[in-house]
Amino acid sequence: MKKRLLYTTLALGALFYLSSCQNATYDVIENGIYISEAENGNLKKVTIDDTGGKATVTVRAAAASLNDTHISIGAASADELAAFNKRNGTSYVALPADNYSIGNTDVTLASGKITAPSVEVKIKPLTEEQINSGDKFVLPISILSADGTIQQTAKTMFYAIDQVIITQAPYLKNGNISVKMDKQIKTLPWTLEYRVWVKSLDPRSAMSVESWGAGPATEIYIRWGDANVDGRLIMMKTQAGQFISTKQAKSGQWYHHAWVHDGKTVKLYINGELDAQMDSPGKISELGKEMGLYTGYIGSMFSEFRFWSVARTQKQIKENMFSVNPAADGLELYLKLNEGSGKTFKDYAGKNGVTATATGDVEWNQIRSDQQ
Repeated sequence: MKKRLLYTTLALGALFYLSSCQNATYDVIENGIYISEAENGNLKKVTIDDTGGKATVTVRAAAASLNDTHISIGAASADELAAFNKRNGTSYVALPADNYSIGNTDVTLASGKITAPSVEVKIKPLTEEQINSGDKFVLPISILSADGTIQQTAKTMFYAIDQVIITQAPYLKNGNISVKMDKQIKTLPWTLEYRVWVKSLDPRSAMSVESWGAGPATEIYIRWGDANVDGRLIMMKTQAGQFISTKQAKSGQWYHHAWVHDGKTVKLYINGELDAQMDSPGKISELGKEMGLYTGYIGSMFSEFRFWSVARTQKQIKENMFSVNPAADGLELYLKLNEGSGKTFKDYAGKNGVTATATGDVEWNQIRSDQQ
């Protein structure tokens, strides 16, 4: 009797184990429908030029099903984008529906298969108004419904739109850009950023790029090289100290420089990457009402020149090297330097009564954000 009871118990245990295994397999299948591109991270940059661009969306399952699986894809909800922005500290704006088309919103994952045919998403170029807004657009494509449970962590792929910006920049052959303000800016922290191109950087000679401020404690003075510093290195004097970049720049190549003072340190980011830094006494910078972007005797171009009364983060710097929202918090001065003609330049921040005028010869050149 005891043996019979033992056999019955083992049999029931085996049935329970088998049932559990079957349910586990079923759960994997049911919970395994997701977007393949989001498997290892759900944010991807898509470069768009003046002809547009494209992205692909591929639906997968963790295991094959015995039946066809029907899936619907489309733009994610505003709430999902808001949650994504909150999670990641971003401020992406949903790409308007007129800016893209999805090749097929109804996808079939055939029986016995784990991957559905990829769907192409065509994206139109951003309009001039969209580019000038400084907004960062994203296209969130999501699995909206499916014959089965959707894997939530990879149900949506966020395609960040990286528009190639084609614009103009002033080539200063032998002069400078004089900037005057009605108000004096007093601030700590601060950020100074710009894009710069120099025709010829000589390791044996120095060239001033920019100076602003009064007195060794509050000045912001930048130049290529110095008496004993290689002319291919950029350096800053501020807060009664100075520091020098670590990487030599190349002639005829565009660079983005961002100098950030957070109250304790001054950091230099080159093309969005931290290059050098120095400790600071943390004195408030009292900037003068006049400054200049100088070329010396060597021709150069400037673009996207900005001064902020906040310390910009590395993420903000990387995402906004080629455009930024003129209404962004803390933006005190914003010269796009993209007029295309003439010698006067508009301040898009519009806070401090700024006038900017070029002296000497100016030659306007077309530039692209994807060129060095």
